[in-house]
Amino acid sequence: MPKTDREVFEYFRSDPETSVEVDNLAYASFAFHKYEWMEQFASLRGRQPTQAEENQWISELPDSRLDEIRDVAYLAFEAAADGYLRERIEQERKTAVEQSILTEIRQFTSFWRNFGPNLLIGIAASVAFSLLLIVMASIFADDPSPIALYKQIAPANSH
Repeated sequence: MPKTDREVFEYFRSDPETSVEVDNLAYASFAFHKYEWMEQFASLRGRQPTQAEENQWISELPDSRLDEIRDVAYLAFEAAADGYLRERIEQERKTAVEQSILTEIRQFTSFWRNFGPNLLIGIAASVAFSLLLIVMASIFADDPSPIALYKQIAPANSH
């Protein structure tokens, strides 16, 4: 158990799970509680406590009380950080959603931008091939040999 202000500060700093900011806030909270105790002491006894009396008060604080002060400091720091960063977090969230939506729109429009012309080319090629097949079928309807194609294409000799 700590016996002096310095030892209380070292007690808060000894916890590897807490940040320096939380440790400092916990120590400030401890100092506030000590200040209130000193005010009450002066009110009851008509004088300020001596250093020995302050150290005795500190040494009588159980570790659980110091842990409670640290926990409250952590919650206060978390609430302050959340309040301070809330606007920035909301702005970042909004930006992320907008970028996500824009990415989806770009992917969709990119798909149609790339797919649309290719689709039209495919349809045109299918139509052209179908017409070619119809022409070929009409040519070969009477004579299925390759010579029939030549007969239709070759100019008629007028003798």
